[in-house]
Amino acid sequence: MYVQVFEFVLPRHRAITSNLVQVSYAVAIYYLAFIAYLVRSWRATLLYTTLPCVLSILALGFYRSPRWLILKQQYREAAEVFQKLGKFNKRPIQVRFQADNDDSDEHKTKSSKTYTILDCFKHKQTLVIFFTILLIQYVSGVIYYTMYLEFNNIGGSTYLVIALAATADIPAMFLASYFPDKYGRKKSFIASLIIIGLCVAPIVFTPQNYAKVVLVRTAAAIAVKIFFSFSADVMMLWTLEIFPTAIRTQGFVMTTMGLSIGSATAPFVVEYVRTWAYVAPFIVIVALCFIGIVLSLLLPETLGVPAREKFEDFFNTVRVDAEKN
Repeated sequence: MYVQVFEFVLPRHRAITSNLVQVSYAVAIYYLAFIAYLVRSWRATLLYTTLPCVLSILALGFYRSPRWLILKQQYREAAEVFQKLGKFNKRPIQVRFQADNDDSDEHKTKSSKTYTILDCFKHKQTLVIFFTILLIQYVSGVIYYTMYLEFNNIGGSTYLVIALAATADIPAMFLASYFPDKYGRKKSFIASLIIIGLCVAPIVFTPQNYAKVVLVRTAAAIAVKIFFSFSADVMMLWTLEIFPTAIRTQGFVMTTMGLSIGSATAPFVVEYVRTWAYVAPFIVIVALCFIGIVLSLLLPETLGVPAREKFEDFFNTVRVDAEKN
């Protein structure tokens, strides 16, 4: 869905539309905290949290991406999508390509080569970008779930802290809708990780069970969540802009696997380092933020750059960034 929304809008609308999709995730976490607080039966909790999945059937009515259809030279289908969109918005769209030739044998023989994510492994430049994004997503996954697992050690009600953390995604959405378009994806991402490291300091240097600083520790945790959500939103948008349409969905899915791997390893990281000191997991967060900053320096800036369509445009991404620097 994230990729689908991205490919429907112009560059100036990418940030705001992509972040609107992320709001649903915040609502889901808030809903989960609410259900966990009210419902004590795990069976009932499972039922109430899976029922909303029925709404996913609405995705069957979504239009196919015109960018992808044009890339595959399915011009007739792309024209139909444009016409339906224009009709829905009551703004007729002029289709400037010939939509009646895409079924001809001559046209099919000229169809572009089909690329997969495996083509990224054939070139050094694309390989570096792929694994850099994968590692950044892994780092993000560890940070995110380490923070959630440590909410019990912050103080106060766990349900309230998690609900507030979910609510923190709302201001993060507004930040991620403005700053990446103002200062660029790279600068915004780096700044967010620096702020996360600074916000962790009150948690590390205040007593764990001192009642008067519970509010300070909770506020610091919420600030960490806001700027992590901000960095995650920027990274999602950045990833979609780096990968061309030819492999955008595959590249996005494969690199976000790093987020899943990070979330899976976070409990082991927390349990292991906590044996040293109760603040050790937060120190790990600071170290991972530094690693994320270093890795992000390897990625090209995509602010104001039109969405890449063909696989060959992947190399243009690298060259354009090299010229800027």
